[in-house]
Amino acid sequence: MDTSYGDLPDDQKESDRDQVRKYLPVIARALTSGASTAVGESEAT
Repeated sequence: MDTSYGDLPDDQKESDRDQVRKYLPVIARALTSGASTAVGESEAT
């Protein structure tokens, strides 16, 4: 993708913000809970 964020149309910027609002809390919880495995990976038993 060669378009800088500032050059995106407003509807695309809002779409990007919506995605961040959805996933940022999940990432923040994982970081603050001391999660030791990456999303999608399972711990070795």
